[in-house]
Amino acid sequence: MIGRHDRKVYVSLGLYFFVIVCTVIFMQQFDAESMATGYETRYAEALFLRKSKEDPGNSIWLQALGELMLKEAMEKKALDAYSKALEISPMNAELNNNLAWLLLTAKDESLRDPERALTLARAAATLKEEGFILDTLATAFWANGLLEEALALELKAKQLDPDNAGYYRSQLERFRHQRWGTSVQLDVP
Repeated sequence: MIGRHDRKVYVSLGLYFFVIVCTVIFMQQFDAESMATGYETRYAEALFLRKSKEDPGNSIWLQALGELMLKEAMEKKALDAYSKALEISPMNAELNNNLAWLLLTAKDESLRDPERALTLARAAATLKEEGFILDTLATAFWANGLLEEALALELKAKQLDPDNAGYYRSQLERFRHQRWGTSVQLDVP
């Protein structure tokens, strides 16, 4: 009996060390960074959603969530967040502008809506007249086939924001020589 017990102990120890060695080998080949990829984004998303539920009258959390989702190329989630934020703060120029820009430039073409974007961009420009907001409105005019209005507004944006004059010049060229459509990929100044 002592011999059988000793064999059981040795086999158990051998199996234990085998599992430890396999675990160490697996952990060396396992890419922990790939597992962590997106963790920060998911955490921030959960935090912003929780904060928006705790403070339902404050659109800042949903706006921040929209910006994060847009940065992470999660356009549908960004669209949803911006839309909910806009329900809370319809007189927020940046929200109107950001949602309009997303509706004009989304890589997912099913999310594009140039008519709604034009309405939102007009509201943003009415609330606040800044170069980047006028650029969005000009792009919305262009997307809706209103070239003359787009060119005039882009020139005004260039005057209001001379630091980004190069970007506005490239927008003017784009408006003159391209049609808005499925292949449109616009850069942010």
